[in-house]
Amino acid sequence: MKRWIATALLSVGLIAATAAPAAADPAWKCSANPGWVAAGSRGDAPGAGGEPCPITQTGAQPAGASGATLTASGSVAVDGGQASQTTDTRKPQASVDLRQLTIRNPDGSLVLTAARIIGQAQGSCDANRNPQFTSSSSLDTVTLNGRPVDTRSDYSEPGVGVNGAPLLGKITIKFGEVAAGDAGLERRALHLIVTDKDGNVVFEAVAGDVTAGRDGAVCEPPPVCPPGTQPQQGRCVDVTVTPLPPPPAPPPPLPPPPSGGGGPTPHPSPSPSPSPRTRGCADTAARVGQVPDRRLVAATLCLMNVQRRRHHLRRLRLSRQLSLAAARHVRSMIAGRYFAHDEPAGPTFLDRVLHSGYLQRYGRWSIGENLGWGWGSGGTPRAMVAAWMRSPPHRRNILNARFRDVGIALRAGTPRPHGRRQSITYVIDFGGFQLVGRA
Repeated sequence: MKRWIATALLSVGLIAATAAPAAADPAWKCSANPGWVAAGSRGDAPGAGGEPCPITQTGAQPAGASGATLTASGSVAVDGGQASQTTDTRKPQASVDLRQLTIRNPDGSLVLTAARIIGQAQGSCDANRNPQFTSSSSLDTVTLNGRPVDTRSDYSEPGVGVNGAPLLGKITIKFGEVAAGDAGLERRALHLIVTDKDGNVVFEAVAGDVTAGRDGAVCEPPPVCPPGTQPQQGRCVDVTVTPLPPPPAPPPPLPPPPSGGGGPTPHPSPSPSPSPRTRGCADTAARVGQVPDRRLVAATLCLMNVQRRRHHLRRLRLSRQLSLAAARHVRSMIAGRYFAHDEPAGPTFLDRVLHSGYLQRYGRWSIGENLGWGWGSGGTPRAMVAAWMRSPPHRRNILNARFRDVGIALRAGTPRPHGRRQSITYVIDFGGFQLVGRA
């Protein structure tokens, strides 16, 4: 059996004068979308963005609804700034860069094409610490049923029943349409509207849709925190990190089984648990792929609670927020081929827990994390918990009386560039809360 393990223990205290619930942290929002079509129902092309505004880019995808279609080639992207930046110094932006785009109504009587659609929306803080939003868009060429359209101003033509609009209806194309307010801005590079003779919309499409917005006082400066604390997401956080042991070198491989006659070929067995009392914990010896991941999570939680029960500690409860933070990290480690509590050039462990929503109440918090990966019998819940219990820093996390909640995430794969088959990686995030002023 070979295994790499590491651990971290952090103590977090939120400075506050009240135990009342805290408001959500201020955050920039953003989105970028190739567009959408609507003919009775609306279909949006997949885009990028969210709250808080992430850093991501993806290829343009098609959209469809009730027979209408939008197809595009190119990319959409959002950039919310690095995690190391404070919220007030970030300049989130959303952008689209579409080489070609085609919109068709359900019966194909209206076909709009456009070349090189560029759109951008950005947020920032001005010199007076007020949020401001800017945008721009451009198109090279646009055709409607094969005829060129002048993009320097909005365009319209009457419906004649064979051009995609009902008789006596109307086709309108708006360029660079902007809807802005105090909380954000949306810009559409192209907006196509088809109405009937009564002005009712019968078909609609948008291309190059970008937004930038805010949720809360994003331009407020970070708090002036007392000595020994640091601002994190608009709060003063006291962080203590115990020394992290370096990952140990892998042990030598198991010797090959003896050849020749005799009894059956012996198989290596997983490391024994410090306590044989694991009755009531199912799937503790299951390997990756043998049972669903949720059963491996349940087995890991059960084994850790067996250890806590032996030391007369309250059982750990599974936390949705901490599980979200753990799941993000296990995916990141496997994709990025690194094995650490912080991303090489991105969010820290504390950032991940803050963004999960776990630290929402004012009070005193304790959080910690165990990492591990193995393969074969070394990747089972029983082997992993046994290894953590033999390591003093990991053991302190499992048996920490301040911890009441836990997030468990595991995923097939290895954080190392050259892993083994049937590898599995574990992230365990611990947490506990205490109201200010309570013993």
